[in-house]
Amino acid sequence: MHPLLSAADHPPPEKTEVVLTALRGCAEHVAQRADLPAILATSRRRDTPGLLRFLTWSASYHQAEAVRLEREARTALPARTAARWLALSPHPVLLLMLADRPDSLPQKIRRLQWWAPYCVDAAAEEHERARRAQE
Repeated sequence: MHPLLSAADHPPPEKTEVVLTALRGCAEHVAQRADLPAILATSRRRDTPGLLRFLTWSASYHQAEAVRLEREARTALPARTAARWLALSPHPVLLLMLADRPDSLPQKIRRLQWWAPYCVDAAAEEHERARRAQE
């Protein structure tokens, strides 16, 4: 039997070690059972419909989230361009609006600078999650 160690090669707390040792013993006992293949087959038949429902839901959820994020990115890009243009060539009246304070134009520009690229990256991640769930 291998000693129980954490990822940092430290022994676990005493109570944790007792529980993990008991679980290891149960797993070894079950692994030695002659009817293990039948137990696993029954478990798969029982759990597969629920797993398939979850994966179907997960794929559609992540696909919808990707579409939402792509829409956010498309909306943010023109606003980002307009905000940058206003900041580069402001009208004298806009100089008051450009004061760096909460909800000022520079604050909004800074938010828009990262929001559209963030949405594009997040949409790509959601597409990947949906693809994995569909597989």
